[in-house]
Amino acid sequence: MSRGGRAPHQAPPVRAEAQAQAPFGLPLGVRAMEAQTQASLPADKGKWQYEPKWDGFRCLAFKEGEAVELRGRSGKPLLRYFPEIGTLLRAVRPRCFVVDGELVIETDGRLSFEALQMRLHPAESRIRKLSQATPARLVLFDMLMAPSGADLRGEPLARRRQALEAFGKIAAGRRSKPSAKSPPALNLDRRPNRSPSRPPRANSLRPRLG
Repeated sequence: MSRGGRAPHQAPPVRAEAQAQAPFGLPLGVRAMEAQTQASLPADKGKWQYEPKWDGFRCLAFKEGEAVELRGRSGKPLLRYFPEIGTLLRAVRPRCFVVDGELVIETDGRLSFEALQMRLHPAESRIRKLSQATPARLVLFDMLMAPSGADLRGEPLARRRQALEAFGKIAAGRRSKPSAKSPPALNLDRRPNRSPSRPPRANSLRPRLG
């Protein structure tokens, strides 16, 4: 649940050495923005937006030219465990960006957190096999750096969502399906009612196999 139009992306300070190691427009030490517990739901309409809670791994995706990286909520590198997402990010048309989203895997028509956990395996051969059998998707809901290189972290949420919408229109390449953002609603009575265990439809970057 986010305050529309007034919520800049807040992140803890990043050490200088982490910045120096990153070839991307933003340092790899940038952390995902997290929700905060509140005593009650907001009553003022038009200032908030509501999104589904996806049953997946929170993930920041970085791209600069052919270089890509995935980082979890804690900063853990995830690219090794989801090679198909790395291939997908290299294939999308913008050459640089940083997006915030959720890695999800669909099995038997439902999202499976267990399938995600199975990816955290030490054997690369096992990871490659699973990436073909149960490919992951990246559901997007925020943009931290635009393809122009503009740092959007200080911009209001509404502005970042506009940038994400524009990104979705140009992100699809020949090896990926069109992308879009996680569907928000602007008022509580119009919030999304999709079950978190149901797979996203057009709300993700998804590899096209074969």
